[in-house]
Amino acid sequence: MLRRIFVLASATLLIVCLSGCGTRETEPRVSQQARAPAKSRSSPAPSQRSGPFAPEVRYLLSADAEGFSRAVYVQGYPLVFTRQILPVDEQGKVVSPESTTGQIDKLLELLGQVLTQAGSNFDQLVRVHAYVDGPGTLQQFRSALAQRTRAERCPAFTAVQSRLPTPEAKIALDVIAYAQEPVAAVSLQGAQVGSPWLACADAAIVPPGGTLYLSGYPEKGSSAEAAEKSAQALLGMLGDWKLGIEHVVQIKVFLQPMESVEEVETVLKKVFASRPLPPITYVEWIASVPLEIELIAHLPAGSFRGQEPIVFYNPEGVKPSPNFSRAAAVQIPQQLFIGGLLGQASVDGTTQVEQIFDQLEQILKEAGSDLRHLAKATYYVSDKETSSALDKLRPQYFDPTRPPAASKVTVPGVAHAGSSVVMDMIAVPKP
Repeated sequence: MLRRIFVLASATLLIVCLSGCGTRETEPRVSQQARAPAKSRSSPAPSQRSGPFAPEVRYLLSADAEGFSRAVYVQGYPLVFTRQILPVDEQGKVVSPESTTGQIDKLLELLGQVLTQAGSNFDQLVRVHAYVDGPGTLQQFRSALAQRTRAERCPAFTAVQSRLPTPEAKIALDVIAYAQEPVAAVSLQGAQVGSPWLACADAAIVPPGGTLYLSGYPEKGSSAEAAEKSAQALLGMLGDWKLGIEHVVQIKVFLQPMESVEEVETVLKKVFASRPLPPITYVEWIASVPLEIELIAHLPAGSFRGQEPIVFYNPEGVKPSPNFSRAAAVQIPQQLFIGGLLGQASVDGTTQVEQIFDQLEQILKEAGSDLRHLAKATYYVSDKETSSALDKLRPQYFDPTRPPAASKVTVPGVAHAGSSVVMDMIAVPKP
């Protein structure tokens, strides 16, 4: 198949940054006044463990203004998945309702607290998802976050435009990071730092090993009915893998309207009645059904199926789709987290999708992977043309027997002027 080749404005450079490596680190990009104490800004201690999955982190850096990574490869470390963090006080009220800067400062303060209680820090961020009210807020946040991260340890980054559960909030985020201290099972950190939902854990710390990604599961009915049916269907698939609610790491709910959050959470509390809710994120979408829910779970080695690094799964009786699998099971402690990919601004949706897949193939190649080893995809689109183009083009890129688990979400915007689609991906290396 002939494809239009998208040439990046700047060459992408693969930079390997291993914990404790002998190369000279550059100075963190923060002012003398803003620099945190040396202890909290120090690099992670080198691991003493060895073997084929000894802890390792690599950064594939981009050439954008703040230098965020196009992808981050993590091997052998416990991962930290946070809930959606909002710029709110202890009563759940938005701080600085009229000030974007004030909200960003509060958000980063709360993120620091969540990371600390999970045994992580800003230097150990892997991927950041920002949910914003528009491009202006996004740019301010990217600049502020860049002041908290080392030039050679920048996370991958994805942003999307969405209304938020707390109406006056201009921005929220959730992150994936890595931790140093080992854990034997999924550990929920439940201090609820700045959370208006006291049942939702701040973060889940996950042992290195396998991860099960379940695609977004849409349902009809009222918000409560759809949430109940969607959650139960996902738990049924967990049961197919001999997993339960104690293995759930993170839940993402795409819903409309955002005012139905409380109703949905009431249902989820009942579903998880015997255990605190894991971290949750809410994104408002535009759809013909009220919601869909996607889920991430820890996959212990005892639930692995064979020796393949990734297994694609569709429940019995479900016709496989060439565009996505109902689940993808990562069966190794190695993952590549790819940040939001954008096409060239102000071109048509088909061209944007083609350009994004060209970028994706190049990143995967440089990182030792390929399209057949994608585990999870999230597509945010803002118009019907782009959505249709995405549906038409995906089968031309994916092996129909192994498409990634995925969610495709129509949103008001992707927070980048002139763009109508942004994608982020999770992959594993080729054997």
